[in-house]
Amino acid sequence: MESLLRLTFCESFIQRTGQVVAICEAIHSRIAGGRLAHMKERNQNWALFIPNDSRMPRLRIPMNTCPPDFFHHSQHYSQSLFVAQLHEWKTTDHFPSGVLLKHLGNSGDIEAESEMILTENQIEFDEFPNEALFGLPNIVDDEWNDSGNQWHIPERELQYRRDFRNECVFTIDPSTARDLDDALSVKRLNDGNLEIGVHIADVSYFVKEGMPLDEIARRRTTSVYLVQKVIPMLPRILCERLCSLNSGEEKLTFSVVWIIDKSGDILEEWFGRTIIKSCIKLSYELAQDMLDQPNRQWQPYELPTIHGRWSAQQISESVNLLNEIAVKLRKHRFESGALKIDKLKLHFILDKESGLPSGFTPYVYKDSNRLIEEFMLLANMAVAHRIYKKFDEKAFLRCHPQPSENGIKDFNYFCKCNGFQVDTSTSLTLQRTLEAIVNNDENISRVVANFLLKAMQMATYCCPGMQSSGQTLHHYALNVPLYTHFTSPIRRYADVIVHRLLSASLSYTPEISDSMKDLHRLAKTCNDKKLSARLASESSSRLFLNIYVKHIGKMETKGIVVQVFDHSFDVMVINCGTICRVYLNQLPLKKFTFETTHGKNQLILEWTDSTRSPLTITACLMVGIQVSINEDDITKLNAVLRHPN
Repeated sequence: MESLLRLTFCESFIQRTGQVVAICEAIHSRIAGGRLAHMKERNQNWALFIPNDSRMPRLRIPMNTCPPDFFHHSQHYSQSLFVAQLHEWKTTDHFPSGVLLKHLGNSGDIEAESEMILTENQIEFDEFPNEALFGLPNIVDDEWNDSGNQWHIPERELQYRRDFRNECVFTIDPSTARDLDDALSVKRLNDGNLEIGVHIADVSYFVKEGMPLDEIARRRTTSVYLVQKVIPMLPRILCERLCSLNSGEEKLTFSVVWIIDKSGDILEEWFGRTIIKSCIKLSYELAQDMLDQPNRQWQPYELPTIHGRWSAQQISESVNLLNEIAVKLRKHRFESGALKIDKLKLHFILDKESGLPSGFTPYVYKDSNRLIEEFMLLANMAVAHRIYKKFDEKAFLRCHPQPSENGIKDFNYFCKCNGFQVDTSTSLTLQRTLEAIVNNDENISRVVANFLLKAMQMATYCCPGMQSSGQTLHHYALNVPLYTHFTSPIRRYADVIVHRLLSASLSYTPEISDSMKDLHRLAKTCNDKKLSARLASESSSRLFLNIYVKHIGKMETKGIVVQVFDHSFDVMVINCGTICRVYLNQLPLKKFTFETTHGKNQLILEWTDSTRSPLTITACLMVGIQVSINEDDITKLNAVLRHPN
């Protein structure tokens, strides 16, 4: 539980002790999800609340606030999930007292488990209040039909916005995406150079400073993506209608446009408010097909509806043209010292009726994904330099410090013990190290990447004027001096602030009213909420994986040993990236020996079956495992060796 504390210290015979005298800022809500059980002595006045979050203590819950039959029939609630809040903790009490807030449902129920994930991560998921729509165009759902957007852009906007409605502008997104906040355009110029534009939804046109919705978005700061649904930062009318760059609809955008030569060098750069009309919504898969088959003659029925005068071949040519430049931009970035650590993500196949997972596949990152990534990075870097040049101390940037000294030391030690040659002196040498390991063994590289991620510090939002002398604005992983977030204002409030700063730098609007201290506090909120959103997304993915494993009973697969301990070892499951712990007391062993040789831990396992030869478990060893679900707790996976030999 994170709080800012003032401590008074007193001397003891052995160690210093402290007493909390005040909580200056209460950050944690003291709310958690968990289960109910009897107190050890079966006290009739109190029940015991056992939170899933290990940072929360167990709570005493008044029995009269529990379900009426809980005391006599507690077994009926053995699989029930509840939400409780810590109320007070008297110095004389062993357990703090709490209040039961809600009965969510049963363990394994997707909606109940998802609500608990959101609750534990302090994510606001209530419906938007009516006042959130105050100041927005008065549009209702049934006013949208097949003819498109029924809200019309005011004529005055055309007087100062650059018009891209007759250009080949299109979006590339996941096939299921409904909040489209970025589009691309490209055209050849007479001199052989290219004009490339990144067009981002102009959310700040609708969400003004001081609006009730602005206060809500400022509090939420980010959309949260669970496997089966999205908890949006903004109301659906904005996310999916007014701001989303849907094909065939005129949309207000904020754009960065470059003149780029064939080598990928930037000759000119332009920022400004624009208006676009996307001609097609491409999925990553369809864009990839265009890259894989550049000369294919596409038939109309093979593509989504194309709006305007553009043909399928022209769109395919534009996608391939953008990719040619993206490849050169990417090559230049990594030659300049950029670092990328890939983390496996899962794509779940959900049953349309039950919503339960019927399968999963690792998400494959392809050239079409990299194409979008390169131009979004380019736009973010360009905007960062623009707002920093104009506002300096009041810019809103994205910083990434170097890896921690102790973390890198541990990483180097791990690699040395396991025979990996690494150079961690710079991000460039580190990237080349990772590439060499990937080329040698992609599975082993995941283990190495897992250790490297532990050494990395988190990227954070920052206000330059509030940085201490020892802090830097540099972004370590990208190896660039300045970076920010500009390209996703529908789902990130940081981008909305950056849009306002960019608008003010271009004299469209006055300077934002936030002071440096305001921006510093906002940066901290954005950092906290971004971490919570990431943890919630990861928990949702684990939940669906566990439900799938429970459904099939047992999953026979392969894993790589990550770490070895004295009575257990951790295994990374190759096909899903999850790390499971294998406990030796669950294996048919006659005995085992734990050793450390040249800094490398190892376990020597001897089986009760004398026909099986001893097995030495060390980091990076490939093993066959059997993964199953813990019947008492769906949040936990069990793993045992499938084939000891």
